[in-house]
Amino acid sequence: MRRVERAVVRGDGMDSWDPDKARALVGTFNLSERLLLWLSKDPATVFRGAYEEGVSGQWDDANALSTLRREYPDFDALIAGQRVLDYGCGDGFQAIAMAKAGASHVVGVDLQESRLDNARRMAGSVPNVAFSQSISEAFDVAISLNAFEHFPEPASNLRELGDAVRIGGRILITFGPPWFAPYGAHMHFFTSCPWVNILFSERTVHRVRMLYRADGHMNMEYGPPKMTVAMFDGLIARSGLEVEHVEYRTVRNLPVSGIPILRELFVNHITCVLRKTA
Repeated sequence: MRRVERAVVRGDGMDSWDPDKARALVGTFNLSERLLLWLSKDPATVFRGAYEEGVSGQWDDANALSTLRREYPDFDALIAGQRVLDYGCGDGFQAIAMAKAGASHVVGVDLQESRLDNARRMAGSVPNVAFSQSISEAFDVAISLNAFEHFPEPASNLRELGDAVRIGGRILITFGPPWFAPYGAHMHFFTSCPWVNILFSERTVHRVRMLYRADGHMNMEYGPPKMTVAMFDGLIARSGLEVEHVEYRTVRNLPVSGIPILRELFVNHITCVLRKTA
């Protein structure tokens, strides 16, 4: 408990939190919570309050398409001269980069208007890219990058992607990690413990998480819908879309992507190409 008291009561990096408020929030940790904290980073060095809005530091002009080009070696040819939908575009780095890389027209769609405003500012005078909260036209290619495991209703999102492309159009989905992968709980920002969502209860994980995020979340309902490999398999099988390609990349390339149970634990990234045929 000393480590908790030192980080929380001292209040390093905790914005407007005062010691009494921090102590009341954390309370007394039980044994499993203390163990997880021992396996985690010092809260005083990581805490950043609630998730901040603004331009993501993950991408820049040079690397915006690096993941897509890695997952799809013919990516530039796939979008050349095409009308492209960037579904869940965030701050717009990929949409802008695709517009500059040869797509005829790109629309980035996201629910957060603040992020769309960031995207519009970054796009400047790029003429063939636009940003919106809704889809109002048909596309040749639709892309979902690093978002599918976060959608609260992924079946609805996949239907929307299917509706957005013309007959013969392609949908490119790439994301990870799925739920049972080593870091599928998306808690690696505070702990390097793999399979934390398997080894610890949801309550334990979120009690410790409170030291690192001030958003008040105490369960997984706000975030990943526990997207497993089997769940994604079922989604694309029921989608009515033709599966042109699907790849399951495992941790350290272990040859277990076709073995039940093991594939759930070790598949770290999923990439697929779907085609709309009817």
